[in-house]
Amino acid sequence: KRYISSYYLARIHAALRNKEKVFKHLEKAIDENAINLVYLNSEPAFEFLKADPRFASICSISVFREIEGLLRNRRKDTINRYGFY
Repeated sequence: KRYISSYYLARIHAALRNKEKVFKHLEKAIDENAINLVYLNSEPAFEFLKADPRFASICSISVFREIEGLLRNRRKDTINRYGFY
């Protein structure tokens, strides 16, 4: 068996216009910390979902997690470089 990111499964269901399965897989992609979520808001496949409030919520969660990850990495770099932050 091979691993397939839930983000890509969401894209497949977006092409099929199956909203509920798209949201199911996007929520799993958030749990997986899928890196592709940073492109979510600009991905043409998801354009039809932009009117749905769940889409805005998922976009904001994915942006928050990305910023959180960047800050965590910056903190580690600062600790490693100076021994404090």
